[in-house]
Amino acid sequence: PKLVDRMVALLAIVSHLCPAAGTCCSEEVRTHVQDRHGDALAKIDSGDEGYEELFAHACPKFVSPAVPNYDRAGGSAGGPPPPDASKAAYNLQVRGFAGETAGHGPLRRLRSYLKLYTSIRNDKLAAFNDMGANRLAGLLCGYKLKMFQLENSSLYGPAGVPKDPLEGSVKSALDVEYYVEADVVYVEGEEDGRGHDEHFLKQLESCNDISAEVATVPITV
Repeated sequence: PKLVDRMVALLAIVSHLCPAAGTCCSEEVRTHVQDRHGDALAKIDSGDEGYEELFAHACPKFVSPAVPNYDRAGGSAGGPPPPDASKAAYNLQVRGFAGETAGHGPLRRLRSYLKLYTSIRNDKLAAFNDMGANRLAGLLCGYKLKMFQLENSSLYGPAGVPKDPLEGSVKSALDVEYYVEADVVYVEGEEDGRGHDEHFLKQLESCNDISAEVATVPITV
């Protein structure tokens, strides 16, 4: 179904922009997302653009109350046709999303290096990211600020009354914690929310399914 495909594409965007969000999904969902959009996400990691294409395919088609200009096809004499006002809201949302995600490339690259070290000198980390130490300091601060978000543990309050969407507490969605002391960046040990037990049980279940399927195959000697 198209709706499911769009939901999977949006989940791929969310889990890629905020890796900690992916730990809230089951192993089956993460595998499905990777199978469907793994190539597109890999292209984004390599430096190519891809978020905008996924978002344009999966986002709700925002509707503007403007009346379409049915005479736009002809346009003025010798000039281009006027813009379609009915698509203004949709185009605005896509451009806004593209602008928001444009600065995430350096953050993903920074995160990939932070996950490799427990401590690293500022100048070395800056060289890995092809930037100066001053810009790196701003990037480290900006990454922490960027990943703060409003979290709400439940949608309903007492007696089943829906909560205000803006209720909740502001928390960090970083999956790698770090701090700077003198000229060294220290990376604290991260907690893998997915858990190895879930992965082991999933693989064990898959192995049992394969064994059961093999057992039904007739063997002739």
